[in-house]
Amino acid sequence: YLVEKTSFKGRVFMTHPTKAIYKLLLSDYVKITSKKNPLFNKKDLNNSMDWLPAIEVYGEGIFIALTEESVQEWEIQPEVRERTATLEHRRERSFYSESLPVLTPRFIMIHTLAHLLVRQLSYQSGYSSSAIRERLYVAEQSKEGQPMAGLMVYTGEGDSEGTLGGLVRSGDPDWFLPMMITALQTADWCSLDPVCSESTSQGPDGLSLAACHACAVISETSCQYRNASLDRRLLLDPQFGYFSSVLAAVDNSRANGFI
Repeated sequence: YLVEKTSFKGRVFMTHPTKAIYKLLLSDYVKITSKKNPLFNKKDLNNSMDWLPAIEVYGEGIFIALTEESVQEWEIQPEVRERTATLEHRRERSFYSESLPVLTPRFIMIHTLAHLLVRQLSYQSGYSSSAIRERLYVAEQSKEGQPMAGLMVYTGEGDSEGTLGGLVRSGDPDWFLPMMITALQTADWCSLDPVCSESTSQGPDGLSLAACHACAVISETSCQYRNASLDRRLLLDPQFGYFSSVLAAVDNSRANGFI
Protein backbone atom coordinates (compact mmCIF):
# COMPACT_ATOMS: atom_id res chain seq x y z
CA TYR A 1 0.00 0.00 0.00
CA LEU A 2 2.75 2.45 0.91
CA VAL A 3 4.72 2.00 -2.30
CA GLU A 4 1.79 1.67 -4.70
CA LYS A 5 -0.91 4.02 -3.39
CA THR A 6 1.03 6.89 -1.83
CA SER A 7 4.05 9.02 -2.62
CA PHE A 8 5.96 7.63 0.36
CA LYS A 9 9.66 7.24 -0.47
CA GLY A 10 11.11 6.40 2.93
CA ARG A 11 12.46 3.13 4.30
CA VAL A 12 10.09 0.29 5.15
CA PHE A 13 11.10 -2.04 7.99
CA MET A 14 9.76 -5.55 8.38
CA THR A 15 10.51 -8.57 10.53
CA HIS A 16 12.80 -11.30 9.25
CA PRO A 17 10.79 -13.40 6.74
CA THR A 18 10.33 -17.05 7.52
CA LYS A 19 8.46 -18.21 4.41
CA ALA A 20 7.58 -16.87 0.98
CA ILE A 21 3.97 -16.07 1.91
CA TYR A 22 3.88 -12.30 1.31
CA LYS A 23 1.36 -12.38 -1.53
CA LEU A 24 -0.62 -15.21 0.06
CA LEU A 25 -1.27 -13.20 3.21
CA LEU A 26 -2.21 -10.03 1.36
CA SER A 27 -4.41 -11.89 -1.12
CA ASP A 28 -6.46 -13.12 1.85
CA TYR A 29 -6.99 -9.48 2.80
CA VAL A 30 -8.17 -8.66 -0.73
CA LYS A 31 -10.78 -11.44 -0.55
CA ILE A 32 -12.35 -10.33 2.73
CA THR A 33 -12.03 -6.54 2.59
CA SER A 34 -14.72 -4.12 1.43
CA LYS A 35 -15.14 -3.97 -2.34
CA LYS A 36 -16.16 -0.28 -2.31
CA ASN A 37 -12.98 1.40 -1.11
CA PRO A 38 -10.19 -1.15 -0.48
CA LEU A 39 -6.68 -0.10 0.47
CA PHE A 40 -5.41 -2.14 -2.47
CA ASN A 41 -6.78 -4.68 -4.93
CA LYS A 42 -5.48 -7.81 -6.65
CA LYS A 43 -3.90 -5.80 -9.48
CA ASP A 44 -1.99 -3.63 -7.00
CA LEU A 45 -0.80 -6.76 -5.24
CA ASN A 46 0.49 -8.33 -8.46
CA ASN A 47 2.35 -5.12 -9.35
CA SER A 48 3.80 -4.47 -5.92
CA MET A 49 6.66 -6.93 -5.92
CA ASP A 50 8.20 -9.15 -8.58
CA TRP A 51 10.18 -11.16 -6.03
CA LEU A 52 9.36 -12.79 -2.71
CA PRO A 53 11.34 -12.59 0.53
CA ALA A 54 12.23 -16.06 1.80
CA ILE A 55 14.83 -18.04 3.69
CA GLU A 56 16.61 -21.26 2.81
CA VAL A 57 15.75 -24.19 5.06
CA TYR A 58 17.49 -27.50 5.66
CA GLY A 59 15.62 -30.64 6.48
CA GLU A 60 14.50 -34.10 5.47
CA GLY A 61 11.47 -35.79 4.03
CA ILE A 62 9.87 -38.85 2.48
CA PHE A 63 8.70 -38.79 -1.14
CA ILE A 64 6.11 -41.29 -2.37
CA ALA A 65 4.94 -41.79 -5.97
CA LEU A 66 1.97 -44.02 -6.75
CA THR A 67 1.87 -46.16 -9.88
CA GLU A 68 0.17 -44.13 -12.60
CA GLU A 69 -1.58 -47.15 -14.14
CA SER A 70 -3.15 -48.15 -10.84
CA VAL A 71 -4.30 -44.59 -10.15
CA GLN A 72 -5.92 -44.29 -13.59
CA GLU A 73 -7.68 -47.61 -13.17
CA TRP A 74 -8.96 -46.60 -9.74
CA GLU A 75 -10.15 -43.07 -10.52
CA ILE A 76 -12.58 -44.07 -13.27
CA GLN A 77 -14.86 -45.97 -10.85
CA PRO A 78 -18.36 -44.43 -10.72
CA GLU A 79 -18.42 -44.17 -6.92
CA VAL A 80 -15.08 -42.38 -6.91
CA ARG A 81 -16.16 -39.91 -9.61
CA GLU A 82 -19.45 -39.23 -7.82
CA ARG A 83 -17.86 -38.37 -4.48
CA THR A 84 -15.27 -36.18 -6.16
CA ALA A 85 -17.87 -34.34 -8.27
CA THR A 86 -19.76 -33.42 -5.09
CA LEU A 87 -16.69 -31.72 -3.59
CA GLU A 88 -15.69 -30.03 -6.85
CA HIS A 89 -19.18 -28.53 -7.20
CA ARG A 90 -18.86 -27.10 -3.69
CA ARG A 91 -15.37 -25.77 -4.40
CA GLU A 92 -16.62 -23.81 -7.40
CA ARG A 93 -19.11 -21.97 -5.14
CA SER A 94 -16.78 -21.71 -2.15
CA PHE A 95 -14.86 -18.83 -0.64
CA TYR A 96 -11.77 -20.98 -1.27
CA SER A 97 -12.39 -21.46 -4.98
CA GLU A 98 -9.29 -19.49 -5.96
CA SER A 99 -6.95 -20.98 -3.36
CA LEU A 100 -7.86 -24.63 -3.99
CA PRO A 101 -7.04 -26.43 -7.24
CA VAL A 102 -9.67 -28.30 -9.25
CA LEU A 103 -10.59 -31.29 -7.13
CA THR A 104 -9.94 -34.59 -8.88
CA PRO A 105 -10.08 -38.14 -7.48
CA ARG A 106 -6.30 -38.44 -7.36
CA PHE A 107 -5.88 -35.07 -5.67
CA ILE A 108 -8.33 -35.82 -2.85
CA MET A 109 -6.97 -39.33 -2.35
CA ILE A 110 -3.30 -38.28 -2.27
CA HIS A 111 -4.08 -35.25 -0.09
CA THR A 112 -5.85 -37.49 2.44
CA LEU A 113 -2.98 -40.00 2.33
CA ALA A 114 -0.51 -37.21 3.13
CA HIS A 115 -2.56 -36.30 6.21
CA LEU A 116 -2.68 -39.88 7.43
CA LEU A 117 1.10 -40.17 7.08
CA VAL A 118 1.71 -36.90 8.92
CA ARG A 119 -0.46 -38.08 11.81
CA GLN A 120 1.28 -41.46 12.02
CA LEU A 121 4.81 -40.08 11.62
CA SER A 122 4.24 -37.75 14.55
CA TYR A 123 4.18 -40.88 16.77
CA GLN A 124 7.44 -42.45 15.59
CA SER A 125 9.68 -39.86 13.93
CA GLY A 126 10.38 -37.61 16.90
CA TYR A 127 8.60 -34.59 15.39
CA SER A 128 5.25 -33.15 16.39
CA SER A 129 2.53 -33.14 13.74
CA SER A 130 2.79 -29.34 13.45
CA ALA A 131 6.46 -29.68 12.45
CA ILE A 132 5.77 -32.07 9.57
CA ARG A 133 4.40 -30.56 6.37
CA GLU A 134 2.98 -31.85 3.11
CA ARG A 135 3.77 -31.14 -0.53
CA LEU A 136 1.58 -32.66 -3.23
CA TYR A 137 2.66 -33.50 -6.78
CA VAL A 138 -0.64 -34.19 -8.53
CA ALA A 139 -1.62 -33.69 -12.15
CA GLU A 140 -3.60 -35.50 -14.80
CA GLN A 141 -2.40 -36.14 -18.33
CA SER A 142 -2.56 -32.92 -20.36
CA LYS A 143 -0.91 -31.04 -23.20
CA GLU A 144 1.11 -29.08 -20.63
CA GLY A 145 2.80 -32.04 -18.98
CA GLN A 146 2.90 -35.60 -17.76
CA PRO A 147 0.56 -37.01 -15.09
CA MET A 148 1.75 -37.02 -11.50
CA ALA A 149 0.55 -38.89 -8.43
CA GLY A 150 3.00 -38.25 -5.61
CA LEU A 151 3.47 -36.56 -2.28
CA MET A 152 6.22 -35.54 0.08
CA VAL A 153 6.04 -35.19 3.84
CA TYR A 154 8.95 -33.18 5.18
CA THR A 155 10.32 -30.99 7.92
CA GLY A 156 12.89 -28.22 7.79
CA GLU A 157 14.73 -25.65 9.87
CA GLY A 158 16.67 -22.50 9.09
CA ASP A 159 19.71 -23.83 10.93
CA SER A 160 22.44 -25.04 8.56
CA GLU A 161 22.82 -28.21 10.61
CA GLY A 162 19.39 -29.34 9.47
CA THR A 163 17.14 -31.68 11.42
CA LEU A 164 17.46 -34.84 13.48
CA GLY A 165 16.99 -37.66 10.98
CA GLY A 166 13.68 -39.08 12.21
CA LEU A 167 11.97 -38.89 8.81
CA VAL A 168 14.97 -40.34 6.98
CA ARG A 169 14.95 -43.35 9.29
CA SER A 170 11.19 -43.71 8.93
CA GLY A 171 11.61 -43.73 5.15
CA ASP A 172 13.61 -46.97 5.28
CA PRO A 173 11.43 -49.76 3.76
CA ASP A 174 11.70 -51.90 6.89
CA TRP A 175 10.25 -49.02 8.90
CA PHE A 176 8.05 -47.32 6.34
CA LEU A 177 5.88 -50.22 5.15
CA PRO A 178 4.68 -51.22 8.66
CA MET A 179 4.12 -47.55 9.46
CA MET A 180 2.08 -47.10 6.25
CA ILE A 181 -0.10 -50.10 7.07
CA THR A 182 -0.62 -48.84 10.62
CA ALA A 183 -1.64 -45.41 9.30
CA LEU A 184 -4.24 -46.98 7.01
CA GLN A 185 -5.58 -49.32 9.69
CA THR A 186 -5.84 -46.47 12.20
CA ALA A 187 -7.78 -44.33 9.73
CA ASP A 188 -10.03 -47.23 8.76
CA TRP A 189 -11.97 -46.81 11.98
CA CYS A 190 -12.46 -43.28 13.29
CA SER A 191 -13.60 -42.80 16.88
CA LEU A 192 -16.52 -40.77 15.49
CA ASP A 193 -17.65 -43.48 13.08
CA PRO A 194 -20.18 -44.18 11.73
CA VAL A 195 -21.04 -40.48 11.85
CA CYS A 196 -17.75 -39.45 10.25
CA SER A 197 -17.60 -42.13 7.56
CA GLU A 198 -21.20 -41.49 6.51
CA SER A 199 -20.96 -37.71 6.62
CA THR A 200 -21.91 -35.83 3.47
CA SER A 201 -20.31 -32.52 4.49
CA GLN A 202 -17.43 -31.66 6.83
CA GLY A 203 -14.79 -28.97 7.12
CA PRO A 204 -14.82 -25.43 5.70
CA ASP A 205 -17.67 -24.91 3.21
CA GLY A 206 -18.35 -28.65 3.32
CA LEU A 207 -15.24 -29.35 1.25
CA SER A 208 -14.47 -32.65 2.97
CA LEU A 209 -16.49 -35.83 3.38
CA ALA A 210 -15.26 -38.67 5.62
CA ALA A 211 -12.55 -36.69 7.42
CA CYS A 212 -12.58 -35.08 10.86
CA HIS A 213 -10.23 -34.04 13.67
CA ALA A 214 -10.25 -37.58 15.06
CA CYS A 215 -8.98 -39.26 11.89
CA ALA A 216 -7.60 -37.03 9.11
CA VAL A 217 -7.32 -33.33 10.01
CA ILE A 218 -3.80 -32.08 10.86
CA SER A 219 -2.30 -28.80 12.08
CA GLU A 220 -3.11 -25.79 9.91
CA THR A 221 0.60 -25.07 9.58
CA SER A 222 1.15 -28.51 8.06
CA CYS A 223 -1.55 -28.48 5.38
CA GLN A 224 -1.24 -26.65 2.05
CA TYR A 225 -4.98 -26.56 1.51
CA ARG A 226 -6.63 -25.41 4.75
CA ASN A 227 -7.61 -28.95 5.80
CA ALA A 228 -10.14 -29.09 2.95
CA SER A 229 -10.61 -31.66 0.17
CA LEU A 230 -10.24 -34.76 2.35
CA ASP A 231 -12.08 -38.08 2.17
CA ARG A 232 -10.62 -41.24 3.74
CA ARG A 233 -13.24 -43.45 2.10
CA LEU A 234 -11.48 -42.85 -1.22
CA LEU A 235 -8.54 -44.70 0.32
CA LEU A 236 -10.21 -47.27 2.54
CA ASP A 237 -13.75 -48.08 1.46
CA PRO A 238 -14.02 -51.86 0.86
CA GLN A 239 -15.79 -51.31 -2.45
CA PHE A 240 -13.83 -48.49 -4.09
CA GLY A 241 -10.95 -47.45 -1.81
CA TYR A 242 -7.53 -47.21 -3.46
CA PHE A 243 -5.89 -49.17 -0.61
CA SER A 244 -8.81 -51.52 0.10
CA SER A 245 -6.90 -54.50 -1.33
CA VAL A 246 -3.94 -53.74 0.96
CA LEU A 247 -6.13 -53.78 4.06
CA ALA A 248 -7.87 -56.95 2.87
CA ALA A 249 -4.50 -58.67 2.37
CA VAL A 250 -3.33 -57.63 5.84
CA ASP A 251 -6.54 -58.89 7.43
CA ASN A 252 -6.24 -62.18 5.55
CA SER A 253 -2.62 -62.64 6.64
CA ARG A 254 -3.55 -61.96 10.24
CA ALA A 255 -6.44 -64.41 10.07
CA ASN A 256 -4.09 -67.11 8.75
CA GLY A 257 -1.53 -66.41 11.48
CA PHE A 258 1.18 -64.99 9.21
CA ILE A 259 1.41 -61.68 11.12
